[in-house]
Amino acid sequence: MRGRLKEFEQRDVQVLAVLPETVEELLPSVKAASGDAAFPVLADLAATVSAAYGQGGYGSGVDPATFVIDCDGVIRFEHRAGRDFSKRPVSDRPTVDKVLRVIDGLGEKRLLLESLKNHRDAPFRKAVALALDPANPEARAGIPVLCKALRGEDVAVRRGTAAALWYLAPQDEGAVAALAGALQDRDARVRLLAVETLWAAGPKAESAVPALIRSLRDEDAGIRSAAAETLWVVGPNARAVIKALVASIREDQPASTKAATFAVSHIGRGAEPAQQALIAALKHENARIRQWAAEAVGRLGEPLPAVVVPALIGALKDTDPQVRRAAAEALKKVDPEAAKKAGVQ
Repeated sequence: MRGRLKEFEQRDVQVLAVLPETVEELLPSVKAASGDAAFPVLADLAATVSAAYGQGGYGSGVDPATFVIDCDGVIRFEHRAGRDFSKRPVSDRPTVDKVLRVIDGLGEKRLLLESLKNHRDAPFRKAVALALDPANPEARAGIPVLCKALRGEDVAVRRGTAAALWYLAPQDEGAVAALAGALQDRDARVRLLAVETLWAAGPKAESAVPALIRSLRDEDAGIRSAAAETLWVVGPNARAVIKALVASIREDQPASTKAATFAVSHIGRGAEPAQQALIAALKHENARIRQWAAEAVGRLGEPLPAVVVPALIGALKDTDPQVRRAAAEALKKVDPEAAKKAGVQ
């Protein structure tokens, strides 16, 4: 967060830190993390906030979590270290850039909806208004109207409709089929919004897995990357998902391979094809893919194939310093003794 607070302020976003210690105990850790205490730091001694957001009591141990909450009080993004609403393992904290992208996406989707408030069709106008008020008990009533509009001719309406369904996706799975169809839309922005909305729907969108797998071949690199991340959330137990992500890693598509390696390292734990794909990627001609593969290997769970440690030791001699650094960190995680013998500090 160091040096990045102004980027949040420019977006009219309030940053809060909630920690279990007293203010006196908090100050050293806050300064270490941010360089100053320019944002409010709240001491949650009674674990009230942690319990409200599903992090449990501090006494029983709580892992770090990051939330983006909109002005209506709705959680629009959550990243939990070690525990997660879809029960997938998460070990990495989201980067500041990732959080800023989520926030910018919120703003864009809001603008798309606002532009449709005066649409000539009364039922559609009402559906848009309900989407802008997701806490309204009647919000679900607008979903069928929005699903129909998602197949319309006006691209601006389709974009706004996808954004509206994103606002409502956590509440209802009725839009999944329409969103899966929108992954084939001729407009790239509509396709990306559909992918993001399926991500927001989480495991409820499992029926969209085949369509998401096809999106790994989308001509737009951003959509391929988003599809890989969404598959991790939506269909972590599907064998077809692992197979598709492994195929994505083996191709020379750096823009989407990072997301694919991250997804495979989690949902492919114990799956030999996933492990072998990551190990093979350590020798890819693209240095960034080698780096991401090393980072992903470090996240693999048991059982590990015998070739993992030798592969990481080999990567310690890579010509790229970032690959060497990633390999060293991974080796310390999977085999601390081997790391010591290899001279990794």
